[in-house]
Amino acid sequence: MIKELNEKIILKVEQVFDNFLKSKKILNDLYNDAQIISDHIQHKTLDEIEKHVQHIEIGETNIRKELADCLIEVRSGRCDINEIEKKITKFQNPKNLF
Repeated sequence: MIKELNEKIILKVEQVFDNFLKSKKILNDLYNDAQIISDHIQHKTLDEIEKHVQHIEIGETNIRKELADCLIEVRSGRCDINEIEKKITKFQNPKNLF
C-alpha cells in the first residue's frame, strides 16, 4: 500500500534541511576562515572547529538515513505518517542531530 505525503509534511522536511544547511554553511565558512588565519590561532581551536564540521556531516547523514527509512516504512504501509512528523520534531532540536 503506497501512501502519499501531504504538503505540510513535505514543507516541514524541507524546513529541517534548509535550517540544517544554513547552519552547516556558517560552520563551513568559519572553518575556511580559520584555515586562512591558522598561523594566528591555536591548533586546539582549529581541531575543535574541525570536530564540529565532522559532527555536522555525521548529523546530515543520520537525518537523511532516518527520514529515508521512515519514508519507506510509511509508503509501504508498515507505519503511520505520524512517524515522519516525530522524526521532523526530533531533528528540529540541534542536540538530536548527533
